[in-house]
Amino acid sequence: MAYGRGVRGDARSGVEAVSAAICEVCLALPETTEKAESWARNFEVRRRSFCLFLTPDSPFNNTVPVLVLRSTDDDREMYLAMGHPFFEIPRNNKRVGLVLSSTTDWEEVRELVTDSYCMIAPKKLIALLDLPPDA
Repeated sequence: MAYGRGVRGDARSGVEAVSAAICEVCLALPETTEKAESWARNFEVRRRSFCLFLTPDSPFNNTVPVLVLRSTDDDREMYLAMGHPFFEIPRNNKRVGLVLSSTTDWEEVRELVTDSYCMIAPKKLIALLDLPPDA
């Protein structure tokens, strides 16, 4: 998958730039920790996962970056109805998948990650975030 100059003008290419951008978004949230595995990066708040970054191989022998995020039932239905880049996570009705590409809206990713974080973070940590009044 071609990413041009990478995320937000980053000179790194492809999955490395996307991975760095996801880390930046997730680790900016209070008390977030990262657990890196050979196959994924898991971002947690107080030992509870809110964002999983995967880079599974596609049938075309290239890497397709994917996020798995927590979602409310209503939001999940809306995202799945939208279709690509959103997709269903089998056997998990509390999460939604998001394919990342060169056309990814990084402000939307930041909002989705923050929403996922807020679903499980303690209220005192959520209060530290600069969220819009209707959030």
